[in-house]
Amino acid sequence: MFEVTENNHYRFSWDGQAFALPTSPQSIFAVGFGSVRRRPFSFREECVIAARKIAERTSKPIAVALSGGLDSEVVARSFHEARVPFYCLTLRYPNALNEHDIVYAQEYCQEAGIRLEIVDLDIERFWQTELFGYCQKYGVYSTHRPVMMWLADHVNDCLVIGGGDLKIQRQSGSTAHFIKEGSDSAAQVAAAVLNGQQVCSRFFVYTPEMMLAFLQNQDVKEFLVASQAMRLLNLKKYKPSILRRLWPDLRVRAKYHGFEFAEAEDFALRERLNRELAERWPVGSVRFDVHQLTRHLEGTGLESEAHPLS
Repeated sequence: MFEVTENNHYRFSWDGQAFALPTSPQSIFAVGFGSVRRRPFSFREECVIAARKIAERTSKPIAVALSGGLDSEVVARSFHEARVPFYCLTLRYPNALNEHDIVYAQEYCQEAGIRLEIVDLDIERFWQTELFGYCQKYGVYSTHRPVMMWLADHVNDCLVIGGGDLKIQRQSGSTAHFIKEGSDSAAQVAAAVLNGQQVCSRFFVYTPEMMLAFLQNQDVKEFLVASQAMRLLNLKKYKPSILRRLWPDLRVRAKYHGFEFAEAEDFALRERLNRELAERWPVGSVRFDVHQLTRHLEGTGLESEAHPLS
């Protein structure tokens, strides 16, 4: 089995079966992470180290999915800085639906001297003919994630996706912060494992050291202290400034998902998925308290896996 993360330290299970799919609507979902083996360097340095580790574990060419957003560019920058041979892949929808992403990907790759391959996908046709096949097969309630599954099915190389970023949230009316791990992202991992694909869809949790480096980042710590005063319930608006401090030449810009053209259709599809999948596929999620998770990653907190909030 190709390692999803280093030593498969990130591990999810349904009814105790690791990297599997649920067997019934009553199946129980669980997630755990490993602990660090050394003191982490900066988040930027840990991203570069992760890129090198991925390269060491595959004999295939490495393809980084470049979406036009900051996270995927950080992944590409990490491989570039690690001096690991790779190329970028960008999906192109018809009628210039995601032209903004295509233009930025082309500009970035040209400036960095990285080969860019553009993969055409008729997204509206995909929604009509293939979306529900992926969702019903893997228990995915998203209209976006099956697109990456489709890409994995059409790429024979080692595909790296900028997922797994720690989306820190604050409980409303509280100073407590948590990170939620859901079954949709786990389903993408399960699909790759079941199909024998070399896919790293959770780059930002590839090592415990990278996770801890992010949580120990000074700007992240400041967010945890000031989020209530700033009336922020999540890290989303604050995150670009965190990344800019680490990569000063990173151009902060709006990120579009390419589906703005059909938000009503997207909503209708999600409603249909909720109706048609609920009888067969459970929805699982686990919440980790940020401070508990930090102590666990340091190896000073929980005995084994990080525990979900009750």
